[in-house]
Amino acid sequence: MKTCSKYDFLTRVVLIGALIALATAGLTDQRRTQTTLIEFGDAIFHWDTNIWEFVSTPAQGCKLTVTGSHQATMTAPKMSGKLTSGDKRIEWLKTTGPTHITVITKPDKEGQRLKIVATGSQGANYSELTQTVELAGGANADLISLPEGRGEAHFAAEVLKINLSTRTISASKGHLKVITPLEGE
Repeated sequence: MKTCSKYDFLTRVVLIGALIALATAGLTDQRRTQTTLIEFGDAIFHWDTNIWEFVSTPAQGCKLTVTGSHQATMTAPKMSGKLTSGDKRIEWLKTTGPTHITVITKPDKEGQRLKIVATGSQGANYSELTQTVELAGGANADLISLPEGRGEAHFAAEVLKINLSTRTISASKGHLKVITPLEGE
């Protein structure tokens, strides 16, 4: 059996310690992130209030795309929003005019995801803090279980509020239609 000197032993201990530190640093550096992209024709930034205004060109609307635990897109002729201090995330976003939203939710406890396709003729308000989108003016929303074909629901209401954190939709002055596939038919 070969013996090692005190120097060799210390070198090996330091090398093993460095490898462990690198391995754990690589694991702890994997942060969850959310990316938000806003496409627009023209923009105005009011630095005294930290509010942005986005206006579309006639050929294209403004488009918000969010990727993270949820995947979402929102389009409208005009958007305005406020960033949090340090410009780390959107605090709120308001759309004007016909608004279209598509969201694929993060999986629930059973791994179930929903695809929500919603519209509002008078615009929408989004709050990052509460993770809610409120659509007004003849709002419609289709909830589709993923993978598709497992059932769906259609909401039509004057106002629809979609809460992504509580996985709920609330409606005012409307109706609900549910379509469920029948087994064996």
